Amino acid sequence: MMTGHIKYSTGLRLGVNRVGQALKRVNPRQHHERQTSITRHLNPVQYYAEYFGHKLHLDQNEKLIRYGVTEVIAVDGYSSFITATSVMPLKNNITMYRDVFRETILRHGLFDRVRVDHGREFYLVLTVQDHLKELRNNTSRQPYIQTQSKQYNHAVERLWVEVNCRTNYPIKRALVQMENDGVIDMEDEVTKFCVSWVAKKVVEVGLSYVVNSWNSHPIPGKGVPLQRRFTNNKAAPVDGNAVPTVELAVQMFRGDLTQEHFFGRDPLAANISKADAREREFTKYFPSFQVLFNEIANTNYNPFQDAVLYFLRLTHYLARA
Repeated sequence: MMTGHIKYSTGLRLGVNRVGQALKRVNPRQHHERQTSITRHLNPVQYYAEYFGHKLHLDQNEKLIRYGVTEVIAVDGYSSFITATSVMPLKNNITMYRDVFRETILRHGLFDRVRVDHGREFYLVLTVQDHLKELRNNTSRQPYIQTQSKQYNHAVERLWVEVNCRTNYPIKRALVQMENDGVIDMEDEVTKFCVSWVAKKVVEVGLSYVVNSWNSHPIPGKGVPLQRRFTNNKAAPVDGNAVPTVELAVQMFRGDLTQEHFFGRDPLAANISKADAREREFTKYFPSFQVLFNEIANTNYNPFQDAVLYFLRLTHYLARA
């Protein structure tokens, strides 16, 4: 992953062993944690994908669900290339379809099979995949399959190890510390919204780092995902007009769907001018979520924690004004 990050951000090509030895010298504790964490998630079940476009895996991560952050990733099984991601307050059929599945089809084509777990949050995705099944490259395959992800070596599970170590766990430590110190109350609905709003923005930065690094790093026995996706690409190109809009997809789905909503309660939700003013004031003092994430990644939680508290105070102030 670090070789991919260096290549993506600087263009430099460094050997895996050289980078590994450097990381071990700089921070031996984290080096040991990465090794043991990855080993703990290894799955001996053999996995096979024939080409890019054969299997698309979707999965959600709820390590930060207590703080109103859920991540969703789609990855091609053949190349391990991450096709799309989304960060949302709570897992939601509509958001997953719009930001992850539909985005993947429009950018990369229609996959022969979508593989997900048994969660109901994927029902809209599966409805549209079934609707488009005759446009696939290989129509003899099942259009989708639902399995227990860890049991069947779900390709996304391996990625969550990296996302958790590099993004979720540092942010979670910062928020748990705030709870333990009594400075935030996650039983309060307004606090829940404010924590979620700031944490989601910072997680989006961290997730983008992981995605770019992952897609650019060499995988033993496979190669670089960014390059491998072109070597045997059989994803079926689909006219954008044939891919249902969110509104049409919702109409196609025969059942109730939860609409997108906030985590907690935003007291300014009905006052757009005040909500805009809040965001303008916040960005005056915290103009870069990238900086907040970089500080957290270097175990300096104070800027992120200050940002959460400032957004909370600002929300209460404007609600009373």
